[in-house]
Amino acid sequence: MNIQQMRYFAEVGRFQNITKAAEQLHIAQPTLSIAMHALEEETNLNLFRRVGRNIVLTKDGEHLLEKVNRLLMSIDRFDDEVKEMSHQRNYIRIGMPSQIAVPVMPLLLGRFREQHPDIDLEIIEESGMRVVEMVRREEVDLTIFHCCQCQTSAGRSGNRHPRRSCASTACPVAAGLCHDALFNEENRCTPH
Repeated sequence: MNIQQMRYFAEVGRFQNITKAAEQLHIAQPTLSIAMHALEEETNLNLFRRVGRNIVLTKDGEHLLEKVNRLLMSIDRFDDEVKEMSHQRNYIRIGMPSQIAVPVMPLLLGRFREQHPDIDLEIIEESGMRVVEMVRREEVDLTIFHCCQCQTSAGRSGNRHPRRSCASTACPVAAGLCHDALFNEENRCTPH
């Protein structure tokens, strides 16, 4: 049984009427009748009983409908989660200390919004080393801070460049943002 058959069966079970279910599904009534007959043959179950112009689910039909509805709910949740994951690709979280946020934000927001109007930005203000840890834990996608705050993963101090800014990214779009919108190559360093 495939997902389309499950959706057909769920609608027939809900309406207990092939014509109304077909209208809801936007398919021809004979197509739905054939699909339900094929489903009974495939499952080797008697799913329906005719009562006048309507149909009634048998005990097997009711039991199968219960299982199908649970599966369809799970499939719909999965689809929603995938859509949410897709939406998150249009969202960048940036962590930076307050002392950098003030001079950098106008440049960042103006230029970036012109080039990427479909991407939302969230700015999170934290201390310099905290934002580095946040990107390592994937709590933010991009960090911007002064190089004198850089440390390698081994804990050794990085090069001190008090007037330069550094970026650490966990997101390819954020890396491009950092490079294109904020820094030229000589003013950019990436802690490991």
